Formats: sequence, structure tokens, C-alpha cells
Amino acid sequence: MLTTARCFVRTAIDARAVIEMEHGRSNIFHSFGDEVLEIGPQGIGLFDWNGGVRQCTWHKQEAYKGRNAVYGTGWAGWGFETNMAASVANRLSETQLHDSPVFRHDPAAMFTNHISPASQNAILIKGIPALSRPEGLTLLQNSVANVNMNSDEMKANGWCRNDDYYRRRWLHSDIQNSAYFFTFNLFDDFCEKGYLK
Repeated sequence: MLTTARCFVRTAIDARAVIEMEHGRSNIFHSFGDEVLEIGPQGIGLFDWNGGVRQCTWHKQEAYKGRNAVYGTGWAGWGFETNMAASVANRLSETQLHDSPVFRHDPAAMFTNHISPASQNAILIKGIPALSRPEGLTLLQNSVANVNMNSDEMKANGWCRNDDYYRRRWLHSDIQNSAYFFTFNLFDDFCEKGYLK
């Protein structure tokens, strides 16, 4: 299955019209227990965490794009080009927003007549905040197989952890940090679905 997410309207007069995410997929492995991809409460602060510094990292970096070059990025994102209040920006027409975007005009390559594929990828990663949940935490429709690594059938031999905060969740790096004794069901699934046998 091929999916495409268009980030700007096709009528843009510059190369923003061709920026899109496109990739094929057939098997989706995700974990509803992933702490890095976990979505925190609205207005989550940069230093808010109960389960360690990795908790809600994806959410925080998306929320800070364009607002903080140290933690997020200085590119586009949620940072305003001028000291415009959000309430003023929300009242602008679609034409006004198209002709003079209110978010940071950085990088300059985003506002040229030709955006190279490498620049398109960099803009998607560093400059455009996601408006949906992370793919690794989402059950996707119409894919060949959705595999939740956090399910009991993927956790072999009683699982390797049962702590007070994360309990028995399959965390972000468990595939590399946990012994094969606990993860072999997932490796077998990789081999079967990826035709690696």
C-alpha cells in the first residue's frame, strides 16, 4: 500500500506544493507501550516527565518545532515570523496565509521555486510539526498486518520487566535492550513477515 500525506495545497506558487510524505508499507510493527512515542497531556512542558527523560520525547519535539532551537528546531514549525499573536493568525484568510505564511521562513529553501528531494525530507523532519499521532503508536487501517509489540503474545517468558511505573510495557528500545529470551517471538515474526527465512 502506498500512502501520501500532502503538506501544502497544490496551488502554491512555489515548490511547497510538492512537499509530501510518501512511502510504501505492508507490515506495521508498533507498541502501544512505547514511552518515547507516548502522547502527554496538552501543554506538556519540556521538563515534564514521571517515567524518565525519554517519556513523551516525540510529542515534545513536535510541540517545540520552530519554538526552541536547543530542544526543538528553529525551522518553521510553531514559531511565528513576527510577534503576531495566535489569535490574530487564526483570523487570517487562507489567501493571506498562502501569500505570507505566519510561521518562520526558515529554511529559505522552503520558499524557492525548486525544493530538492533532500531539502523536502529535511523540511518534513525538522520544520513541519505533525498533526497526527506517531505511526509507531497507531493502529493503521488497510495495511497488511498491524503487530502490537506490547501484546502478551510478543513478550516471551514472562517479560523482562515489571516496574512500578511502566509495569510490563514494551518500551521504545526493548528490541535492542532486552534479551532474545524475551523478544524471540518478535524476531520470528520479523523473519516470517519479512520473508527472511
